[in-house]
Amino acid sequence: MDLNEVDPRELQRSVRFALDLVAAHRIAKGLVIDQERVTALRESLEERLVAAFSEIDIGPMPWS
Repeated sequence: MDLNEVDPRELQRSVRFALDLVAAHRIAKGLVIDQERVTALRESLEERLVAAFSEIDIGPMPWS
């Protein structure tokens, strides 16, 4: 997959949405949220997703 096809803003919105869901769940359970840890997780997740996208072949699947 060509990384130029990945919209960084869309990636950030998606990652933030996922982390917001996790944060909401933690808040509902009365658990503490460490903002520094959440920020580090977001950055790590974005980096890993970009790395994974670079390994993806978006060609047609064999059964297509």
